[in-house]
Amino acid sequence: MLIGYPTREEWINTYNEKSTKKSIRSALNQFDDFLEANKIDEKQFFEEIKKMDENELFLILDRIKNNLEQKYEFRTTGKSYFRWVLKWLRLNGIRFDDKVLQMRIRWNKIPKEMKYTPDRAVIQRMIDLSPFHYQVFFYMATATGARQAELLSLKVEDIDFSARIPTVHFKAENTKTKQERYSFLTPEATFQLKKLIEGKGPKDEIFSLAKISVLTHMARLRPRLGMKEKYQTGTAKLTIHRIRAFSKRQLSRACGDDFAHMILGHSEGLATYDADNLEGLMDDYEKAIPGLTIGLHEQDKAIKRKQGEQIKMLQEEMERLKQKIEHESNDLDDK
Repeated sequence: MLIGYPTREEWINTYNEKSTKKSIRSALNQFDDFLEANKIDEKQFFEEIKKMDENELFLILDRIKNNLEQKYEFRTTGKSYFRWVLKWLRLNGIRFDDKVLQMRIRWNKIPKEMKYTPDRAVIQRMIDLSPFHYQVFFYMATATGARQAELLSLKVEDIDFSARIPTVHFKAENTKTKQERYSFLTPEATFQLKKLIEGKGPKDEIFSLAKISVLTHMARLRPRLGMKEKYQTGTAKLTIHRIRAFSKRQLSRACGDDFAHMILGHSEGLATYDADNLEGLMDDYEKAIPGLTIGLHEQDKAIKRKQGEQIKMLQEEMERLKQKIEHESNDLDDK
């Protein structure tokens, strides 16, 4: 650290999340190991690197990158630490062009694996093996396609049970994209949610859960499901976030990709879809209810209800045709 620049702790304390602070400290520890291996202290390193031309600077940065790449099996960890080291260098007056950095610093590519999407049976088992409040969480995650943090931010007043299809209001300040949006609930999610919030007031949170509690529950659930597989990056294949992939698939099949992106809160969907026409959205969402329904009994009921509506429409159309034929026949008789 040079005079006139922030100390490490001053910089770290500009962040609130404990996980972020931990990541920065780990990155700086790796940077210290690099300095020690090269037998130079931080102050001397900063003074020397400021005297270097661009080519020499990027050779040093490439060595730091190579050191991290060799240490960590999972590239995401090494890249994360490298970004924090770069930020620390910049805070201490080291200047380099981002475009040149992108061209000069190359990470070894790893094979991209297909993303796992749980099917209805897996989600049903997740529900069956969970306490009731987590069961409702999974039902709502499936029905709304919402992110974990968005669900945890919901209050009772954000649900409109009086609507034709119960509506969920995600306020702009609680969404990842900072854009307000609406989603909906399947009949089974509605039934379970009403039981969970019984006795709660409008301002009460629906889920009295911390994010870490949900992640811990999921970590304990995976072995019981026999789902211990991980990607090469070290990330578990079955995560809460992957429920969104199931929801996306069902919404896309029933209503198209634009509608699915809008419901899930993707910027492209919010920008292109008529997102403030709630009645129109309900009409589209209704088509997806059978696919988003997890319980087999409930799913069968949803399918039969949809089939009943279609039969009724056909019967009404047949009756109109019959009346039209009779009317035309009477006109011919009159002539």
